[in-house]
Amino acid sequence: MTMRELDRFKVIQDVADGKLKPWRAAERLELTTRQVRRLVARLREHGPAGLVSGHRSKPGNRRLDPGAADRALSIIRDRYADFGPTLACEKLWECHGIRLAKETVRKLMTEAGLWIPRRQRPPKVYQPRARRACLGELIQIDGSDHRWFEERAAACTLLVYVDDATSRLMMLHFTQTESTFSYFEATRAYIERHGKPGAFYSDKASVFRNVKPGKTGNRVTPFGRAMYELNIDTFCANSSSAKGRVERAHLTLQDRLVKEMRLRGINTVADANVYAPSFMAAYNARFAKPPKSDFNAHRTLRADESLDLVLTWREPRKVTKSLTVQYDRVMYLLDDTSENRKLIDRQIEVWEYPDGRIELRADDRVLRCRQYDRLAEIDQGAVVEHKRLSHVLQVAQALQAQRDNSRIGKAPSRTHRGDTTRTNRNEAELRKSNEYGASIVERYPSRFGLLAALPTDDPDAALAEIERAATMLQADGFAMTCCYNGVYLSDTRLEPVWAELNRRKAVVFVHPNAYGPGMFGRASALLEVAFETTRTVVDMLYAGIFRRYPDVRLILAHCGAALPALSERLVLIGTQPWVRNPSMLTESEMRNQLARLYVDTAMTGSVHTIAPAVAMTGIDHIVYGSDCGVPCTCFDTMESNMRTLRLSSGLDSRQLSQLGRNALKLFPMASGRICRAPSK
Repeated sequence: MTMRELDRFKVIQDVADGKLKPWRAAERLELTTRQVRRLVARLREHGPAGLVSGHRSKPGNRRLDPGAADRALSIIRDRYADFGPTLACEKLWECHGIRLAKETVRKLMTEAGLWIPRRQRPPKVYQPRARRACLGELIQIDGSDHRWFEERAAACTLLVYVDDATSRLMMLHFTQTESTFSYFEATRAYIERHGKPGAFYSDKASVFRNVKPGKTGNRVTPFGRAMYELNIDTFCANSSSAKGRVERAHLTLQDRLVKEMRLRGINTVADANVYAPSFMAAYNARFAKPPKSDFNAHRTLRADESLDLVLTWREPRKVTKSLTVQYDRVMYLLDDTSENRKLIDRQIEVWEYPDGRIELRADDRVLRCRQYDRLAEIDQGAVVEHKRLSHVLQVAQALQAQRDNSRIGKAPSRTHRGDTTRTNRNEAELRKSNEYGASIVERYPSRFGLLAALPTDDPDAALAEIERAATMLQADGFAMTCCYNGVYLSDTRLEPVWAELNRRKAVVFVHPNAYGPGMFGRASALLEVAFETTRTVVDMLYAGIFRRYPDVRLILAHCGAALPALSERLVLIGTQPWVRNPSMLTESEMRNQLARLYVDTAMTGSVHTIAPAVAMTGIDHIVYGSDCGVPCTCFDTMESNMRTLRLSSGLDSRQLSQLGRNALKLFPMASGRICRAPSK
């Protein structure tokens, strides 16, 4: 008997002995009561053997006819002996009218010795490759994404250059991401220090290899093109073991380098890059091997080789009849000259430098042009949101520009420096919006407060706006959207921003914005808004942001969206061993961090939304809020929200009045303005 049949026997035996009711046994075995009675009768008549399946040791009803199997196998032996099972299966049907499943054909061919399963094949032998003879003949390069500063800072990437002949570390360069421009920067430093190597040996990352050719049919990447111009060969490894020296170096560095930087208190990318040369010297003294040949294969730069010109991102563009060129959603106007008129309908090159400069080039000359930024000139209709927190606080703020105002995704990434090249349209709009909100507060100090919006896609601009809003505009708090130009609040680039907000013990209002309509034109306010906030907060939780910056007080829009309803599920499932938990959060820690959040009552007010929020954060962390993000007037929305709260929230009058007091505790400056206001 199988284990399943043995378990069934014990249950049926209990029914036969009167220890268990038939209906209870039916529930346990997921059978009907009638079937249980049949099994009891069979047990009494035939004993335990009566419960064994009657199909055992009998041929199956779906068995393959032996004659058909023999005929198919005979055809395969004669005509398709060297075919694989899938192709042989197709040919049996196409040419002989024999329809068999490919797994059936695989089984027949395996039993006949015509096919060897992959698991039974002898493993391939990969013999070790001898080292190159000379220093600089072959340099293995790779990036390692790791928490190099442990919990002291966000994860980043280390670009590692290892000499194949000696295992020497030739270059260590810390950067935010593994991108073309980060490799340009590291390679420039390498060449300036050592000279040009014979070849670079890398993996098949998109920096080094195009899987699909572009519109011109060219598979060469910008990095490959630059190395070709410098007469440096590039090779891509088929496997990680093929470039094992740099892979093994990663393991050593993730152990030794991390601890060395901890002992020296190094917490930033800039400080790590300063320390890297001294670490490489100590590492090479301990682990480097002598080369077979004393010849140094590095070559010096020729006089006609300029790294400034070679290490650029280049893309072809066509000149229109109006002498314009478009690149990254910016239009460039060429001067109307006879030379430029000859370029109409011709391809020219757009050169983008690591510092963000753009040049148009044709026939080895730089074309004079003017920049016309459509994103800066055309009003795309920025959406303005106003939030009212209690009868005291109303925020005048503009939501950040929509995602389709961002640059195209094919533009090169410069996140290794953290200074994305763009126009200042978004930052200017936010500053203007914050100044407008400050002017309203100045006119009506006892009625309004300011939550200053932050451009979170640019950490430097966000830090500058925090300082300006806090000192010059006297902002009560700050407003951040879940996603701004593709940068979510859990992004590691925002670590300096969160650190500054934590230092100021700031109040931050979080509102969703990176969403679109659903099927059938379904409004995003129905579902997408709620789950955008929920996903963002959960990502921040797992990223450890709440743990590292406990003094930042977050207010979530729309009563926390779907988070309160899913919080218990998140706590119970989100800490299981099979769930990726990079911050190693425990159940109690996750509950405590969720309980520290604040939520407003905008677009919500029924007991079905308020009760889960109270259970997650407590009544002390709920503040009044009304939303004007739908086509309605501010007054109508506020009145409707208050009516819903009074009638359907399940809160008594004392708890409803507490919502306003909760907001005043969060915003002491606004509370002070109310106290100083003359009574009417």
